[in-house]
Amino acid sequence: MPPEEVTVTVSRKGPQPLDARPSKLEVLAGDRFGIAIENEGSSAHVHCRITGELGDYLSIDQSNHYVEANSDAYISLRAPDVDRELEGTLAISTGYGATTVYVGLAVTAAPEEIEVDETLGIPAGGSSGSGGGGRFVQPTTGGSAGRTRSRNRAATGEIDRTTLAVTLVGVVAIGVAVVSASVVGGSWGFLAVLAVAAAVAVAGWLAYTA
Repeated sequence: MPPEEVTVTVSRKGPQPLDARPSKLEVLAGDRFGIAIENEGSSAHVHCRITGELGDYLSIDQSNHYVEANSDAYISLRAPDVDRELEGTLAISTGYGATTVYVGLAVTAAPEEIEVDETLGIPAGGSSGSGGGGRFVQPTTGGSAGRTRSRNRAATGEIDRTTLAVTLVGVVAIGVAVVSASVVGGSWGFLAVLAVAAAVAVAGWLAYTA
């Protein structure tokens, strides 16, 4: 892309012997721009200078140019590296100041580069290569509830097995108590059966509620 430039025409046909286009030029800090002088008539001295705030940061080394008849000249400039906007004026004159035109100049700070973390585009568990081996992790809803249900199922299975074991032991104990009561006889045997049954019931309830 060619640099931005101001085109100055000298001895142009018409009432205006000196013309400059555009009327304002804006460039980025650190970029190059230029002044293209096109002489359409007889030889002439063209004087260029920069005024205003921008003139404190940028100057033209060879401000006075002698341009042969029907020839061109070019002045190359580089905008200063600044972090804020600077404005000034390019004054172009010929005929020892008899005719002067002005072009507004503005230098704006270059936009800051934003660094992007390349890992942001890598799928979870994979890489950014073309193999496509990575996979995205699909978030799940109700994760804590699912884990709670799993623990409840595990706990329920454990309680069921414990309750079954206590029940079997209780049945055997009651059977032994009944046989013992029939052998011993009397109220003592009956009370022994009741005591064993009560103990089995309490043990089963504790096992269920644990």
